[in-house]
Amino acid sequence: MSAPDFSQKTKDIIAYRSAHICANPDCNRLTIAPSIADKETKIKIGEAAHIHDARKKTIRWKKMSDVARAKPENGIWLCASCHTEIDKNQGQDYPASTLKMWKTDHEELMFHILKKHKSPLPLLRRLSNDAKLAQQIVDLLADKGAFYMSHNLEVQDYVIDALVEVRKELQQIGKKIDFEKQLVTLNNQIKTAIREYMNYTSKYPAYSEPQMEVMRLKVGICLKELRDDFDCTIPNQLAGIIPN
Repeated sequence: MSAPDFSQKTKDIIAYRSAHICANPDCNRLTIAPSIADKETKIKIGEAAHIHDARKKTIRWKKMSDVARAKPENGIWLCASCHTEIDKNQGQDYPASTLKMWKTDHEELMFHILKKHKSPLPLLRRLSNDAKLAQQIVDLLADKGAFYMSHNLEVQDYVIDALVEVRKELQQIGKKIDFEKQLVTLNNQIKTAIREYMNYTSKYPAYSEPQMEVMRLKVGICLKELRDDFDCTIPNQLAGIIPN
């Protein structure tokens, strides 16, 4: 037995209350957008999912009338992928209590964002794959003393080896960036700063120290943008190279 489908009006209510954003806190994917090819149509990947369905073998089954089962209170807005995921394995991994918590928390968040006249884009940015990649860039730099250690503690050969490794990692991160052009730019600027330092010091090793300060200044400016625009956490060891 399958759950009675939601009416179109009910689907719209569930979608509007979720601001057309997937209510799964680990996803929060925007589920509607304009079609670029057709100026009069939209792309929609969101679906109204039942919190309590009518299949007695599933973990989310609950005895209730068809009328109650088809009400907006029994629905949660999810992207198509998350809707499929919660129904796998007879719903064992996603009990009704979890979906109710998602729905309540998400709708309250959307209400407060609207009430305070704030854009949801910073929230979506923080939860996106690109935001995670931005933090990976920061963490990668924090792991290499070449960006913050005192010069008298550095061994030039080790510094170069570390920077070669960083550039390779940044290259891989750059390939994973989805849509944030600013993040692509920052990633490239850090790689360029490292390359310029390596090229210059290979010709003029005696000027390694002042050139390293130049590199750190350029990287620090990028870190400032990663902190301010992508909400990245900056470890203490890197805080000293970020300009005020």
